Amino acid sequence: DSFMRDPAAVVQAGVICSHMKFSGRQGESNLLKTIFENHPDFRDTFNPIYPVKDNSDVPTIEGGDVIVLSDKALAIGCSERTDEKAIELVAKQVLRHSAVERVYQVDLPSKRNFMHLDTVFTLIDENLIVTFPEAMNSVLQTCVYRQETVHESGEIVLHKECVNESIITVLRNEIPHLEIVQTGAGNPDFSSREQWYDGANVFAVSPRRVISYNRNKFTNRALKEAGVEVIETSSSELSRGLGGPRCMTMPLWRMQL
Repeated sequence: DSFMRDPAAVVQAGVICSHMKFSGRQGESNLLKTIFENHPDFRDTFNPIYPVKDNSDVPTIEGGDVIVLSDKALAIGCSERTDEKAIELVAKQVLRHSAVERVYQVDLPSKRNFMHLDTVFTLIDENLIVTFPEAMNSVLQTCVYRQETVHESGEIVLHKECVNESIITVLRNEIPHLEIVQTGAGNPDFSSREQWYDGANVFAVSPRRVISYNRNKFTNRALKEAGVEVIETSSSELSRGLGGPRCMTMPLWRMQL
């Protein structure tokens, strides 16, 4: 399988080593963990925050559901492949061990074309996102986890608040001066068609510079009109695996430019 994003996710507090939904893919995560633990480029800085070591019954979580919004905010999709309990456990770790103040749980409908959160939207600049409009309007509940207090054992007690709002509304509150590019240039027919080739799942190699499949021509046109540099790549074979350019990549370090 070519999907590099799902087996692990680098977040503000360290590395989420995914517990995959399907057992046949768990080897991908185990392999990456072995590399991180033993390779000289990673072993001295590798900081796994999930799974929690004393948790024998590990809830599932996949990297495609994890999107870093800012130094202080993290969004995780609650999907067919990421369990709510896993989100709670990750929230406790990042709230305790980083500058994160808010962890959002985004409840996704159980639909094939909403498989992961990064098939619904991706961040391509600090205040610019590309979205699949149908999915964004379908997400009507989002929960936010904050630190309520710290137990005498050192474990964080979470405060969870759920809001019946579109994820777009939540993102507007979280990201100042939010700009939105819609897949298919906002046309429902084009957007729906290009979603099957992960139109919203572009990969930002730097702010407003993205890699996108060349077959998503209406989405690419909308990106270019928004001032985004689009590096188009052939998708005739890659798209057969049902994953976009973001799915195919896994950044290892976060840098402030």
